[in-house]
Amino acid sequence: MKIDFTKPYFNKNMKKDVLKNIHDSLNSNTLMLSSKSKKLEKLFSRIIGTKYSITVNSGTTGLQIALRYANVKNNEVIIPSASFITNVSSVLFEGGKPILVDCNNNSLTFNIDDLKKKINKKTKAIVWIHLAGYIGSEYKKIVEIAKKNKILLIEDASHAHGSSINGKLAGSIGDVGIFSLYPTKVLTAGTGGIITTNNKKIFELAKSLRIFGKNENSGEVENLGNDWFLDEFRCSVAYVQLKNLGQIVKKRQKAAAYYLDTLPKSEFYDFLNLTPDIVSNWYHFPIFFKQKIMVDQIILELSKYHVTAKRIYKPVYEEKVFLKMNLGKNFYSTKILLDCSLCLPLYTSITKKEQKYVVQCFKKAIKNIKVE
Repeated sequence: MKIDFTKPYFNKNMKKDVLKNIHDSLNSNTLMLSSKSKKLEKLFSRIIGTKYSITVNSGTTGLQIALRYANVKNNEVIIPSASFITNVSSVLFEGGKPILVDCNNNSLTFNIDDLKKKINKKTKAIVWIHLAGYIGSEYKKIVEIAKKNKILLIEDASHAHGSSINGKLAGSIGDVGIFSLYPTKVLTAGTGGIITTNNKKIFELAKSLRIFGKNENSGEVENLGNDWFLDEFRCSVAYVQLKNLGQIVKKRQKAAAYYLDTLPKSEFYDFLNLTPDIVSNWYHFPIFFKQKIMVDQIILELSKYHVTAKRIYKPVYEEKVFLKMNLGKNFYSTKILLDCSLCLPLYTSITKKEQKYVVQCFKKAIKNIKVE
């Protein structure tokens, strides 16, 4: 049996619904910024709980638009060192300076003390990431720090469609939320992104920037924008996925529960600890080992059984493209968290038979590892 790491989810009814919506778009002869994008934006706002949602061509674009609003050019933007490359590159694209902050291994987000130390008069935005679909329990402290210092708080919710804490959904907690619709995400359109906010100025700027910087009413080009809109076909796909988001999250939670119930407990690793107020969409199912070499061995052993497992991320400051930029190296907790993380296959359509096979292979792999 071969088990992939992730797969997009479209059941029979969803496929039928997608094809109908695309057919409608073809018949309407409107391929951009029409009824499908409007329906998607309206439903997204209603589900997430924000006044405005706006579709764009990628999550990276959404980050750039939020950073443009924050006027980060020649200023600083705080980013978790446990993050993806686009969190750094979007700041660079907008002329800002990325300032990395070490993480808290328990909450998978900022080390609060390090966050406070990195804030100064040049700090214009904080990019806060819900890593692996998990909203950290210290979220109130992060919100308070941003408000106190009058800094724009950007939620990168690319991993967190449908995740929540204390009833607050990802994308509705900060000043602006950014979602990705990349093929690997819990909710996908093949590609694309969605911005959520209660700030009308951010909403209006996003509408302008996504269509070359034009004013929607006058047609005059008022900003330096780009063709950053999401076409009607992808909006059709995302809309169908969004209508099924509750079902998708429940399936992933059921799969995660199976792993938690059947994987052996061990002194050599820990599972993600969810408190009752946290609802995760289980974008990843991470296991945190005591040693990096154990993760290397497990990944290799699982590959022999055709089971794909991966770390959450490589530390962003170790990416080749950023090495010359001296983003910093003393991110001790981040290094441990990411190097010692192992994510097992988890996708919405994964079957119990497939999971049973993964667990069996994991047990075999554990027996073959050497502990130093």
